[in-house]
Amino acid sequence: MERLYKYFGGDYLEGQLLLSELNPRRINRSWNNITSDAPLTTGNAVFYIILSGVMEINIDKRTIVCSAEKNNFLHPVPFNVIYRARGSEDLSGYMFVVTKKFLDENLGGKRPFHPDDMQEFQFSPAIDLDSAPVNEITQVIKEMKYKFSDQSHKFREEIILLKGLELLLEIASVIKKKKTSDPVDTASRLDRLVRQLYPLLMENCRKHHEVSFYAEKLCITPQYLNKLTKAKLGRPASNIIADVLITESILLLQNPELSIQQIAEKLHFSDQSSFGKFFKKHTGQSPLMYRKGLVWEHC
Repeated sequence: MERLYKYFGGDYLEGQLLLSELNPRRINRSWNNITSDAPLTTGNAVFYIILSGVMEINIDKRTIVCSAEKNNFLHPVPFNVIYRARGSEDLSGYMFVVTKKFLDENLGGKRPFHPDDMQEFQFSPAIDLDSAPVNEITQVIKEMKYKFSDQSHKFREEIILLKGLELLLEIASVIKKKKTSDPVDTASRLDRLVRQLYPLLMENCRKHHEVSFYAEKLCITPQYLNKLTKAKLGRPASNIIADVLITESILLLQNPELSIQQIAEKLHFSDQSSFGKFFKKHTGQSPLMYRKGLVWEHC
């Protein structure tokens, strides 16, 4: 969180939440400074809302184009890996970030999003919102920004936390309404299989790296699994598996108490060299170079 605040600025409540206005200077300078040495997993709940202009962001090696007309709401989950981003000259919008501490202290351990929704955001982080829900969210943001500016209020911090919770629940409500407004039975078999793939990957990716393993679990052939991931996600299943493995690798590399050898073992690579070759192939640098570029703090 501190690292995001350092680069993006904005309104910040230490250890709890960050609200930052999006503009091309911040996007083009900040994200590329953050990810120039290494891809990034935030470890926090991050939300973007685009009000004008265009933002291009590369998540899990897929470029997503976000604008006020399409993909105007973006929620990369903690498992997603962000590589780079850039914004047009007329870009405007907001980035809202909350920590696990905020969720635990204000929601009593509950999570505002259904696990199925989190699975969908893992593979499809962007959705389209109509103007009405966008206006509802931005209204709460404006009220929250006003409370940040009121330095004289005796209970300023407490009110900001309440506004942050209101904003989070407003976002959750908007997403739930959108889901329930869509016809329930429109999901194709391909859609259902993709949704089933995510929890399988989360449960087994450290031990099983083969397309055949996941195809067998889904009762389909490896060829058909590749076909459905290409159709729905634009890439073969082997790339999806590799992306999740890279995410796991990055999370483990952020723990300074684990050696590279121990990480290779946890991820069931045959040896440290095999892990190093895999990591460099997909990130452009060795695990050791990635680790050297880290600042030991949570983003």
